[in-house]
Amino acid sequence: MSENKSRPNYRRQAILLTISLSIFRLFMGSLTGLGDSEAYYWNWSQHLSLSYYDHPPMVAYIMAIFTKIGGNSVFFVRLGSAIFFILTMAMFYLISQEIFDSPRVGFLSIVIFNIVPVFAIGALQMVPDIPCGLFWLISIYLFYKIIEEDSPKLWYPFGVSLGLGLLSKYFAILLIPSIVLVCLGKDYRHWFRRKEPYLAMLIALLVFSPVIIWNYRLGFPSFTFHLINRHSTPPFSFFNALQFTIGQFLYMSPLLLAGLLYALYLSYKKWHRERDRRYFFLFWTSFPTLLFFYVVSLWTREAEPHWPAFGYFTAIIAASALIDGYLEKGAWNRGKILRVYSFMAASLAIFMTLFFYLQIFYPVWKPRVAKYDITNELWGWDLVGERITKSYNALSSEGEAFVISNHWVLAGQIGFATENKIPNYKVNKQLDQFNFWQDNNSLIGKNLLYVGDNRFTDDPAELYRCDKIVREPDLFIYRKGNPNWARYFTFYRCYGYNGLR
Repeated sequence: MSENKSRPNYRRQAILLTISLSIFRLFMGSLTGLGDSEAYYWNWSQHLSLSYYDHPPMVAYIMAIFTKIGGNSVFFVRLGSAIFFILTMAMFYLISQEIFDSPRVGFLSIVIFNIVPVFAIGALQMVPDIPCGLFWLISIYLFYKIIEEDSPKLWYPFGVSLGLGLLSKYFAILLIPSIVLVCLGKDYRHWFRRKEPYLAMLIALLVFSPVIIWNYRLGFPSFTFHLINRHSTPPFSFFNALQFTIGQFLYMSPLLLAGLLYALYLSYKKWHRERDRRYFFLFWTSFPTLLFFYVVSLWTREAEPHWPAFGYFTAIIAASALIDGYLEKGAWNRGKILRVYSFMAASLAIFMTLFFYLQIFYPVWKPRVAKYDITNELWGWDLVGERITKSYNALSSEGEAFVISNHWVLAGQIGFATENKIPNYKVNKQLDQFNFWQDNNSLIGKNLLYVGDNRFTDDPAELYRCDKIVREPDLFIYRKGNPNWARYFTFYRCYGYNGLR
């Protein structure tokens, strides 16, 4: 559908929206500290490897590239996220244009994507979901061109894209069931008789092979963690599913979530009743992923609200196309309920996002328990880094010394706050990435500076065997607009460390 001169230039508007949002988020993100997970991944980027315990290596590689260029600042740690988000929004436009030949659908998909709280807020961080989301969409785009243009050669770049998605986050494997289900459609079954799809899977496996090699060398720790250890909880619980569903409403915004799920239902109807292959494609590249996580949440407490996020991608495009259809038919002006609901859904989603942005810089919500405000984790580490350096220098004057904590969250933030210039160890009985590049036995007999905070309040005397433990003054962090402390940090000198209790 070509645009006439009386219509807005949606392509130009999409470009302007993409650029302006990216600049705004990059500026916002550069004003805070790193999130706990980001700091953890930054430590990975300082120890490059074929893979890592928690995730594949892509996020570490991206951080390593940009911090090598510009240094270990928050801006350059997150620069990759801004660039990948620009490309992600471009892919939303391209997929929408490819399927519906409508710049307005492309523009609407970018708008909806950017008002969904989980995406609007997640855009401020550099986490594995960022590159995985991009490669997910690239794979979707290539797959649609493959089946609609009957282009077997495109299976090969599809395999590369799928492999890069797997190299970013394991969840990319959930694209494969969607691909199979689409190919089961009567118009596409011939692909099962072609060699190209199978070669594409081999290419994806080859791209993903560094993760397999790393796991093989070490006894498959990452696969064991994700497939077994994370889910060793009592089976089947509706309460777990209820928690997960509530998380979906918070992360996606209640009215917007309902609207996207309804768009999937309408997509199914359009495919089933009208045999519209476009909606067939959008339904089957969304529904299986969403269904998987909603079902899995019945059996695990570990399911996190952002896990099914990729499954909403093509639901967003379907919703955009349906809105575009109402606009074309003039039904938008006649449908008061549709207009009111859309306005309320967008307004609530934007409000939730803006509230979170405001909370980051000026806490309007002040919970009695400070750790419940997750934005607090973005503040204070610059002061903590200065304090650790001062205390460490004093302790090391008495002999060889190290800094320790009892959780990867603290160890990751300490590493970034001190730019890894101070030997920093995570010492507990839990396995995480720090265990793969540090030897805690080397600490025996040494003096240690133990760092805790208001979330991890363990007394080091109950964790470690030391000859003597001396507590230093606590450090309290305050934020604008809140007279109460946002967080506090504890410091202990542990002399003559003799191991874990």
